[in-house]
Amino acid sequence: GTMCQRRVAVVFLEYLPTHEFKDQGMYIRALRKAGYDAFLVTADKPELANYASADYEVVRVHQEDVLSGGIWDALAVDAVIGINWFSRHFLSAAQDLCRRNIPLIIKADTDGFASPRLWLRESLRRYLHQSRDGHLNLGAAGKIIGRALIPGPFDRRLLAVVECSAAVIVETTAALANVQRFVVYYGRHDLMDRLQLVCNPVDSVFTDAPSEPRKKAQVILIGRWDDYQKNTRIAIRAVYQFLETQRHYTAIVTGTGTDKWRLAQRRYAQDLNHRVSIYEHLPHRTLMDILAQSQMLLSASFFEGSPLAMAEAFCCGTTVVGTPIPATDHFIENGRFGTRAVGFHWRGLVEALREEALRWDLGTRDPASISNYWVAKLRYESISKQLQGILEARWFRPS
Repeated sequence: GTMCQRRVAVVFLEYLPTHEFKDQGMYIRALRKAGYDAFLVTADKPELANYASADYEVVRVHQEDVLSGGIWDALAVDAVIGINWFSRHFLSAAQDLCRRNIPLIIKADTDGFASPRLWLRESLRRYLHQSRDGHLNLGAAGKIIGRALIPGPFDRRLLAVVECSAAVIVETTAALANVQRFVVYYGRHDLMDRLQLVCNPVDSVFTDAPSEPRKKAQVILIGRWDDYQKNTRIAIRAVYQFLETQRHYTAIVTGTGTDKWRLAQRRYAQDLNHRVSIYEHLPHRTLMDILAQSQMLLSASFFEGSPLAMAEAFCCGTTVVGTPIPATDHFIENGRFGTRAVGFHWRGLVEALREEALRWDLGTRDPASISNYWVAKLRYESISKQLQGILEARWFRPS
C-alpha cells in the first residue's frame, strides 16, 4: 500500500544562475512507474503551470526554505532528486540533506565543462560572444578572471556538493566524460562511481505514438530566441544563406522570442521570406507533426546541457545539424544521426546543412530506424528502469 511507499521529492527551483525550461513532469512519472511515491517541490515555476498535475502532488515552496533545509521534516521524504543542483550554490542544501541522512541524487543539465582549463576556455568563448551581441558585462568578466586565477575555492565547493550526493546524473556521454575529467583533475577518484549517465526523457507524446515520418525538404529550428546562448543572429544568417542556394527547401522556426526572426524578415527578399514560417510556442502534438515532416533540425546553440529539441527531433526521425558542443557529439554519434558544424560561424552551419541535405538526397538517412533507436532510449519507461537501478543500488527498493 501507499503507507510503505518510499517518498521521493523532485526539487525544481529557480535555476541558479540562469533560467531553465525543461519540463520535469516526466521524471516524476518515471519514478512513480518504478513504484516510488514521487512528487514535485517547486518555487512556483510558470513552465509547469499547464502541466496536468492530477498525475502527482505538487508542493509549492519558497526557495529559501529549500536552501535552508527548513522543509524536509514536514515533507517526510526518503530521498531527494535535485534538478540542476550540480552547482556550488546548492552546497548548504546538499550538506543539510547529508546531515539528515536523506539521500540526494543530483540531476545535472550540464555540458560538464567544470575543470579549470576547460572552464576557462569555454567561459571566454561565451563571454566574447556575449560581448559581440552587446551583453558585455564587467561583473561576468571579473567572475571569469577570479575563477581562472583561483579555481580552488569555487571547485572545492562543487566537489563538496558531489560528495554530499549519492549520485550525480549526467545526461550526455560527452558531458559525463567532462565531469569525470573534473573529478580526476582534483584527484577525487573516489567520486567517480557517483557519476551516472541517464538521458533526459522526452514527453510521452513523442514516444507513445510518434507521427509516421513523412519527410520533405524542410529544416526546423526550435529555441528561446531571446536568449543569447541560442546564437540567434548566426542561426538567422545560416538559414537564409542555406535557402538561397537550396531553392527547394523551406524552414520552420518556433519557440519563444521569435520577434528577432520577424525583424530579420524585413532584411531579406520576399521570395526567401515566404519559405520561412515562424510560429510562437507550439503544442507538442503540432510540433511532432512538423518534426515528422522535417528532414533536419538546426541547432546553432552556443552551449547546451541536454537539448530537448534534439531528443524530440530524433523520436520523429529527424537528423540534427549542430554546433561543436558536447550535446551535438552525444546525439549525432560520429555522424550517424546528423552533421556537426566546424565552428559557431554561419558559414560552417551552412556547410553542415548542405552536407546533411545531401545525405537525405542520396537516401542514406532512414527516418524509421532513427526514430526506433531513439524512442527506445528516450522514453520515460526506459529512464524509469535506470532511476530505479540507481536508487536500489544505493539504498532501497520502492516499497
